[in-house]
Amino acid sequence: EAEFDAQFPDYFSPVLDFAVFTQTRDRIAYELLTTETTYIRNLQILVSVWKDYFERSGVLRKDRIDQIFGHVDEILSVNIVLWRGLKERFENWSENQTLGDVILQLTPFLKGYKDYAVAYDDVNIMVGNLLQRKESAFSKAHGELTHHALSNRLNLSGFLILPVQRTPRYILLLQDLIKRTDEGHPDYDNLVLAVAEMKKVANTINQAIADAENRQQVIEVQSLFPQTVSLLEAHRRFVKKATLSKQCRKERKDRDFFLFNDKLLYAIAPATGVGRHSLSQSYQLDTVSVFDIHDDPTRSYTNTIQIRGPHKSFNVFCEDAAEKNEWLEALTQTITA
Repeated sequence: EAEFDAQFPDYFSPVLDFAVFTQTRDRIAYELLTTETTYIRNLQILVSVWKDYFERSGVLRKDRIDQIFGHVDEILSVNIVLWRGLKERFENWSENQTLGDVILQLTPFLKGYKDYAVAYDDVNIMVGNLLQRKESAFSKAHGELTHHALSNRLNLSGFLILPVQRTPRYILLLQDLIKRTDEGHPDYDNLVLAVAEMKKVANTINQAIADAENRQQVIEVQSLFPQTVSLLEAHRRFVKKATLSKQCRKERKDRDFFLFNDKLLYAIAPATGVGRHSLSQSYQLDTVSVFDIHDDPTRSYTNTIQIRGPHKSFNVFCEDAAEKNEWLEALTQTITA
C-alpha cells in the first residue's frame, strides 16, 4: 500500500489537518476535497490493480476488458484535474476562498460519466455471469484481487459503482455548502451555478440510462418475432405491452399488444410458449384513434376500448377498470405526443 501511494504522492498526500477547520462551512468545504481524494484513489486502484491485472494475465478477452473498464481512465483524468484545483484552493484557504468556479470549469468534461452510467448495468450483469462459474480463472482472480491489500475487501462491483454514486454525492455536498454560505460570500453565486450544472449532468445521466433501458426493451420485443418483422429503429421507444382480449369475427381471443411511441401492433403468442410471435396487425400511431366504450352488460361490454385504424376498427377488453384506464391513458398520451 505504501508503495502504491508512493507512485502517486501528489494525489494522496494530506493537504491539511481536518482539525484546523473550526467553522462548519470550512469543514463541509474540506469534505469535498477529502472525499475526492478517496474517490480518485479508488479509481486509481481500479485501474492500476484490477484493470492492469486482467490486461497482463489473459484471463479476459480484450473486448471484455474494454467493456468492464470503459471510460474509467477518462473519468479518472478529469477528476484528477478537479482534485488538483480543489487542493490548490485549500493550500491557500481563507474565509473568502472559492470552490464553485473550480467545479464549474470541469462540468463540461463530465460526458464520460454519462457513457459510463449507460453501460453500467450491462457491465454489472456480465461480471455477475462471469462469477457464476465458481472455478473459472476469472472467479479465482476476482477473489484474489478482492483480498488484495489495496482493495481492502472491496470487490469489482464495489469499485465499478463508485462513478455512478459520485455525481449525486457532489450535489449533496454542494447543497450543504450553500446552506452554510452567506449570499454575499464571493463563492455563493458560483456554488449555486455549480449545483445547477451538476443537476444537469445528473439528469443527462438519468435520461441516458432510461434511453438505454428502453432500447433494450425494444430489442426484447424484437426477439419475440421472426426476422421478417423489423422493429429496431433509432427513434423508436417502447411504451407498454399486455395481453388483451380482442374481439375477432366470431369470438374474443387473447392477443399480445405492444405500444411504441410511433406504432401499435398486436400478435398471436406461440401456443406452447415456445417459438416466435405471429404478427397480426401493425399500425402507425398517427393513423390510429381510440375511444372509451361505456360498459354495456347486455352486450357483455365491460372495460372496453375501441381502436380505429385506417381500414378497420375493433374492440379490446381489459382485465379490469384499472388496466383499461392505464391503456387509455397510454394510448391517448402517445398518440397526441
